[in-house]
Amino acid sequence: MDAVLLARIQFALTAMYHFLFVPITLGLSLLLAIIWTKWAREEDDERHILYERIGEFFTTLFAINFAAGVVAGIVLEFEFGTNWSEYSKTVGDIFGAPLAIEAIFAFFLESVFLGVLLFGRDRVSPKFYAFSTWMVAIGTNLSALWILVANSWQQTPKGFYLEGGKAYLASFFDAVVNYSTPYRFVHMFLAGVITGAIFVAGISAYYILKRKHLDVAKESFRIAVTIGMIASLLQIIAGDLHGYQVARTQPLKLAMMEDKWETESGAGLEIVPGIEIPKLLSILAYHDPDAKVYGIKDLVQTFQKIAKGEEVGEDELPELWLDPRQFAGRQSLYITEEEIPPTWIPFWSLRGMVFLGFFFAFITSLGFIFTVQDTIEQRRWLLKLFFYSIPLPIVANILGWIVAEVGRQPWVVYYILKTKDAASPLPAGQILTSIILFSSIYFIVFLIFLGLMVQKVIKGPKRPEEVA
Repeated sequence: MDAVLLARIQFALTAMYHFLFVPITLGLSLLLAIIWTKWAREEDDERHILYERIGEFFTTLFAINFAAGVVAGIVLEFEFGTNWSEYSKTVGDIFGAPLAIEAIFAFFLESVFLGVLLFGRDRVSPKFYAFSTWMVAIGTNLSALWILVANSWQQTPKGFYLEGGKAYLASFFDAVVNYSTPYRFVHMFLAGVITGAIFVAGISAYYILKRKHLDVAKESFRIAVTIGMIASLLQIIAGDLHGYQVARTQPLKLAMMEDKWETESGAGLEIVPGIEIPKLLSILAYHDPDAKVYGIKDLVQTFQKIAKGEEVGEDELPELWLDPRQFAGRQSLYITEEEIPPTWIPFWSLRGMVFLGFFFAFITSLGFIFTVQDTIEQRRWLLKLFFYSIPLPIVANILGWIVAEVGRQPWVVYYILKTKDAASPLPAGQILTSIILFSSIYFIVFLIFLGLMVQKVIKGPKRPEEVA
């Protein structure tokens, strides 16, 4: 088997495994900060104990999840040097900066205050403890920000110059903000909040169904569906803006996401094959019902002309923030239709992610309404739906990353470096061996993680007398 393909498979498996845990960490840290703040500010003894029981229970789950996620996160960074040395040589001077900032600043911030969160409740004041939970939440999301900065620069490179086949930093601010970081971070942050909210709501729903720990379950469910509803509704707006950004910076990705091979003005959106809403793709992509959406065939030919240094007319490309013509004459722009990945992958991944996004908005809104009406205990069908939906936000997150990464092909750095040119010259057998080895370790760690989680949920939160 091809070594480059194996390296891509290994990175994809490691990233997807890592992302089983990251969204829960991002969202649950925020919910814990809210819960522990309520605990610190609550003057009524009964409710103070209630929030302590909620906070302590979900803090334990957070710790288990955090520990499992760190394992794959460390391996991911090592893979840049082992499997993708040509990538590291070409753009390492830029890509390394946000990773270093993430490790030195964000990871240390969350790690220091994580110690307080896990072991310091009886050693510090309630206000400082609540402050520490916010620092953990900020630290985890800052980590996500700097990782997204690095990835967004690959998607929409800016603030650099090329010399001797290497990319060098020209503007740190432009490289950090680039064309997609703000859109992608908001999208990722809200996805994490939704994941954490569904996680808390699903476990709380389980207890309500079993009529166990009802005081804890109903209050944690109320907090989770409120936060989840707000985040889900905001995500619809954020997703639309992110789609607009993709159209303005990565027209080939847009064409792959929609399986659009031919250029079309006033393009309709194909919900599923055979069902199309007229002009909707042009509206969503360019906020213009008559806008031209460029197909894969025309874009490939245009990129070939730019790579050859030929003149490209204004009608051969949409109006772009990231214009490939600035890289005229660069051979990495010369692509063929054979290099385009199977378009069904981003096409169906996008639709799965969007469907789940609207599904989360629907169930959290219903959960919020029935909680306000104090009838949630009677809505057993909805409680079951929440419980079985616990893994679905993780699925949605992974689908979103599949759209982002498969849609970026055939480049690892858009327009600058092809994926096939970024890999290390390693024998395929070595990569295959490491895939088998690491996958086995990940599987064992995941089983341990799942066992600890299930064990803790079965045990449940402490009783009031155990806290008091």
